[in-house]
Amino acid sequence: MCSKSKKYLPFLIFSAVFFLFAGQRATALSLNPPTFDLAADRGQKIETAVTVFNETEKPLELFSEAVNFSVQNETGQPVFDFEDTAGTAAWFKVSSESITLAAKERKEVPVTINIPADAEPGGHYVTLFFGTQNKEIEKQGDAQISINSKLGSVFLIRVGGEVIEAGALVEFATKNNQLFFNRLPVSFVVLFQNSGNVHLKPVGTISINNLFDREIKTMEVNPQKLTVLPGVSRKYETSWGEIDNSSKRTMFYFWQELAREWKNFSLGKYQATLNISYGSNEANSASGVLSFWIFPWRLFLTALNALAPIILLLVIAVSRYNAWIVKKAQKGYKYWPKKRNKF
Repeated sequence: MCSKSKKYLPFLIFSAVFFLFAGQRATALSLNPPTFDLAADRGQKIETAVTVFNETEKPLELFSEAVNFSVQNETGQPVFDFEDTAGTAAWFKVSSESITLAAKERKEVPVTINIPADAEPGGHYVTLFFGTQNKEIEKQGDAQISINSKLGSVFLIRVGGEVIEAGALVEFATKNNQLFFNRLPVSFVVLFQNSGNVHLKPVGTISINNLFDREIKTMEVNPQKLTVLPGVSRKYETSWGEIDNSSKRTMFYFWQELAREWKNFSLGKYQATLNISYGSNEANSASGVLSFWIFPWRLFLTALNALAPIILLLVIAVSRYNAWIVKKAQKGYKYWPKKRNKF
C-alpha cells in the first residue's frame, strides 16, 4: 500500500469499525441497509440499491467507490485495499458517477453486481463507500479527509459451487482465564475459527448452573450476528452481570468493592455451558464447559468483624455462667447431711 493510501487508512478503519457487520451512522450521511448478505451463482447479475440520506441542511454531492476488504484480527477490524481495483470490487457498478442530494433528501442508488462466470465459490467481500470527494481529487496534494466524509455499506457475497462451511471452537474461557471472583460480573470469551471458504455467523447461548445443578442464568452469544470471514478467528464476549467500568482504585476502594459485592452477591461454585451453531440453517454445532468460583471475601470479612464482639461476649457469658453453676454446686455440697452408720 502506498503512503497516500496509508494516510486514509486510520479514517476508514474508524468509520468501518462501527458499521462492519452491524449498523452505522454519520452526522452528515446515513446509508440503508448497512449490510448486504447476498447469495448468487456464477455468471449471475444482481440488481440492488443503497438508500442514501442527507441529514444536513445543505445539498451534498457524493461519489461512490467499491473497495475490497479483509479482517486482520480477532475483533473483526477491517483492512481496506484501495490499490486493488480488480477482484470483487470490479464486479460493482453504481448507476451514476456522482449522486446529488438536496438538504434532507433521501435517494435510492441502484447498484449492479456482475458475478463472473469463473468466480471462485465461497465468500467475496466489498465495502461500497459514499463520500463527498471523488477519489481522483483525494489523490491530489496533501488534502485531509474529515472523519465524517465517507461512509460505506458492507457486501457479503456468497457465490455458489463448492462451498465449505467449516469452523471450530478454539477457546471458551472466562476473561483472562480467571477462575475465582469476588462478585459479578463474570465475563466469558468465545473464540471461533472459520476454516471454510464462506463467511459464518456463529450464535448460541451460555447457561450458568449453580452447585446444585440448577440453571440460574442464560446469556446469548453473538446476538448481533457478527460475521467471521474465511481463514480468520473472531472473539465474542458476553457477561453474567452488569459490567461496571468505574471500578477505579482509590483510598476507599475496599468499601466501594464491599458495596459492589453486596449489590452483585453470588456465592459458590458455578458451571458455564456453551452451545453454539453455525452454517446454513445453523446445521453445525460446537460446545464447551468450564467451572469457576465466586466468594465475596470482603463481605464475609466485614460480617465476621461485626459478629466477633457479639461472639466474644457470648463466650464470656457462657463461661461465667458455667463457673457460677459449678461454684453454686460446690457450696451446696457442704450442707448436705452426712449419712450415719447404723452400727
